[in-house]
Amino acid sequence: MGELDAGHRGRGGAVEGLSQHTVGRTRSPLLLVMGAVALVLVIACAAVSGLLARGSTRQREVALKLALGAMSSSAFKKQQ
Repeated sequence: MGELDAGHRGRGGAVEGLSQHTVGRTRSPLLLVMGAVALVLVIACAAVSGLLARGSTRQREVALKLALGAMSSSAFKKQQ
């Protein structure tokens, strides 16, 4: 390897990482959107777990009423 040809002198190159090339200046907005999506996911999971817990409580209530001898039609009526 010797000297560069005269036609290649003065030329340079830059190396940048793939993540920097792909994301670049949009990194902060992307992180903000990702955080918002994570927050929505947490809220949805909490809502679903609340529904499941309420169903479980209702199931125990009906089982208790039936065990105490309530008629099945009155055991399934929802009281408010």
